[in-house]
Amino acid sequence: MAISTLQKTLTAEEALKKTALEIRETCRELDFPKNRILRFETEITPIDFLPWLSQNQNGTKIYFSNRDGRFEAAGLGIAYALHGTCVIDYDAVFYELKKYLTVENPRLKFFGGFAFNEKSIDSNWETFGRYRFVLPRFELSRRGNKIFFACNIFANALTEKVLNEILDELSALKISGFSQSPALPRAVSRRDEPLKDHWLKETQKILKILNRETFSKVVLARKSTFEFNQALNPIDFLKRLEELSPDCFHFCFQFDENSFLGASPERLYHRENKTIKTEAIAGTRPRGSSQLQDEKYTQELLGSQKERYEHELVVRTIEETLKKLCTKFSAEKENSLLILKSGQHLLSSFQGSLENDVSDAVILKLLHPTPAVCGCPTQTALKTILKLEPFKRGWYAAPVGYVGFNESEFAVGIRSGLISGHTLSLYAGAGLVSDSNPEAEWKEIETKIGNFIEVFKNGS
Repeated sequence: MAISTLQKTLTAEEALKKTALEIRETCRELDFPKNRILRFETEITPIDFLPWLSQNQNGTKIYFSNRDGRFEAAGLGIAYALHGTCVIDYDAVFYELKKYLTVENPRLKFFGGFAFNEKSIDSNWETFGRYRFVLPRFELSRRGNKIFFACNIFANALTEKVLNEILDELSALKISGFSQSPALPRAVSRRDEPLKDHWLKETQKILKILNRETFSKVVLARKSTFEFNQALNPIDFLKRLEELSPDCFHFCFQFDENSFLGASPERLYHRENKTIKTEAIAGTRPRGSSQLQDEKYTQELLGSQKERYEHELVVRTIEETLKKLCTKFSAEKENSLLILKSGQHLLSSFQGSLENDVSDAVILKLLHPTPAVCGCPTQTALKTILKLEPFKRGWYAAPVGYVGFNESEFAVGIRSGLISGHTLSLYAGAGLVSDSNPEAEWKEIETKIGNFIEVFKNGS
């Protein structure tokens, strides 16, 4: 049920009072059909999302913003959650979510993600599971230039006691959303898994069996764990990361004491009705400290046979996938560059018209994992990853984003880390092909986690 007043843009404080009145009026009888979600939404005047999240205490916090600035959302609490700990069944997940995504609530979105693989979960990732999607209790969203506050209520679970608890939580919300970010704590130790010598040896072994005919690429990741002198606030951390890494997908999924957050340059796909957009990103160079050095890195990237070959593997895979999904699609013929503050990448973009029977579940099953985060062929690369990486990837390099009524969007969860109390674990990978240089690939991983390290290197 969507209740919206668009004639007047209210302040956040006015919106809270209005929402409370509408909830009391609508929920007076506590008698609703099954599988009904009540959404009370009001347009409000501008507010900063991340400070709002940081100011309010809650075990569940959600944040997602896309790379091109079309959409941003922040959420507190849980109105509804779908959580799986055993297997990844894309069909079952989307079937369950679609029950609530109706024309009655066109702006409703579930936020969450999946594990990289069913075997990629250990005790560090138990809170996240093989998948987890959340409809926040309280939500800020920005669509274009308009900002909305919403309260979501799952009617199936609504009792008088629950209703009073929601109203109490609503009245206790801090809504100003403007604050100074506190100083971040100081890192006191670092541990790499695997250590550099071991990683270089394993890489050398892989390069001996890689060839362009049968096993052309594998992405081997590293985990770097930092201990801090006090507990980390993931929202404050993300705010700093967002400042250092603009023009990326920014996300944070905080469930109790654990938070997965990142600044990913890579879209897995965006679907709006029957239109799908996806992209191939592979090949990395840093940004230069001067225009001359910057151009030198750009020409290195464009001229590297190794990087272009690695990129072409992703392009070919996406093209083959889109042939199965779309009635027609178009692609950039020449590689372009994705220029970010933190680095630059080869980029090829695709857009297509989906077949009538293609669902988000079908798209995800075919697109994930891409060669950019796994390798080619997929199953051979995946077996190599599971055998050689001495840690579980969890949600790293996996789909993270949202599912809506006529729109879904997922980023690839790279350039990311897991926060648990005083500990931050950073994940990054390097694409290995037959002519890779192990030392250069190790340095590339260090470049990829550089923005995270920049966030806390001057911690107090």
